[in-house]
Amino acid sequence: MSLAVVAVLGAVAVYGVSTLAPGGTEDRAEGALAVAEASTVGQSATLGPHAEIVRPAAVIEVAARRPAEVRAFPGTLHPVRSSRLAFRVGGPLTGLPVEEGDLVAAGDLLAEIDPRDFELAVAELEARLEAAQAARQLAILQHRRQAQLVERGHTSRANLDEAIAERDRTAAEVASLTQQLATAQAALGDTRLIAPFDGRVARLHVELHDYLSARQTAVTLHDVSGADFVVDLPERVIGRLPYLQGIEVALSDAPNGRYRAQVREMASEQAVETGTYRTALRLSGLAGVPPLAGLSGTAYLLFLKEDFQRSGEIALPSSAVFRGTEGDDRVWIVEGSPARVAERSVTVTGVEGDRLRIAGGLANGERIVAYGVDFLRDGQTVRPFMVQGGRGGDPDGDPDGDPNGDLGDDPAGDWIAGRGEARAAASSAEAQANP
Repeated sequence: MSLAVVAVLGAVAVYGVSTLAPGGTEDRAEGALAVAEASTVGQSATLGPHAEIVRPAAVIEVAARRPAEVRAFPGTLHPVRSSRLAFRVGGPLTGLPVEEGDLVAAGDLLAEIDPRDFELAVAELEARLEAAQAARQLAILQHRRQAQLVERGHTSRANLDEAIAERDRTAAEVASLTQQLATAQAALGDTRLIAPFDGRVARLHVELHDYLSARQTAVTLHDVSGADFVVDLPERVIGRLPYLQGIEVALSDAPNGRYRAQVREMASEQAVETGTYRTALRLSGLAGVPPLAGLSGTAYLLFLKEDFQRSGEIALPSSAVFRGTEGDDRVWIVEGSPARVAERSVTVTGVEGDRLRIAGGLANGERIVAYGVDFLRDGQTVRPFMVQGGRGGDPDGDPDGDPNGDLGDDPAGDWIAGRGEARAAASSAEAQANP
């Protein structure tokens, strides 16, 4: 059996192990790297000792991102506005056209009580007002006649005074009845409970034919123009809000979905029982009607680390940096066509878990080798392949492996630290491909 066949069988075995091993996208990428390495061994054995070995290179694109950390806080979903609606008058409930969960528009009828007594009151006051207006007209005419008679000397001044008094009395009676009629008409209108805004009927507190007293809560209505996610933040987190880079909320009804959020309001007084501050996070990006109020979930707050704020610093996986012959830190730059690698000295300013801070030597957009750096030499031709979604050293497009994606154009970067096992597997694959 030739060496090429042995190499191919070895590649299949390595790839099988990487496929069966638990892991995500990065594990598959590392398995593919091992297969490609094994293939190069077979290629070298077939082409002879003088053929140049073209190695595969797992490449990432450099992006200036700063390490951050995520804090998770449980909370519940609240409507932006919740109103407990009640009738201003009492009576038997004769109409209840909505049910719990119904969506209603501003001006829609929610409930109605029997209006008969109020209609009768309005009718009676209308009749009394009409009679009072007629009496007032008569009083005005009497006053004019008495005034003319007094001028001619045909009647006494006392008769004129009585006419003036009657005129003023009827005017006051008309004004009073007009006000009473307006009140009765308002009471009649209050027999219909109208939605004050677009919303969802959250709860019905009454049943049809119940006798309601004035101001007894009948319907709870939730505003559907938005939603807030309410969490309790401890005081140590409140002090770090200036370093807040972004917020995402995952709800229990869709744990794989994320809503962006921002701080809308915060209690200025600490809760005595918990020592926390009640904080409302306004959700954005809601399509259509917001989710139901009361849903539980988790708010993820992404904080920039206070000790890592130097402009232009870059976070790289530690597997991309190696020690040069002069004892300095270096990376492999991938450039040209065909692609070749070249050493580049970099300045490491610190360590963040399994990531290194790089303050000099790299620029945004450059490509570097992420794994297997010990098996390359300066000027060597490589077959670069971008690790899926790789940017800033993250195989999934997220520097810290957030399974549900990062915070969009997150400048800070880190979500969940640690991919050491996958990188160790890549080194093992390199060693097997290059005995």
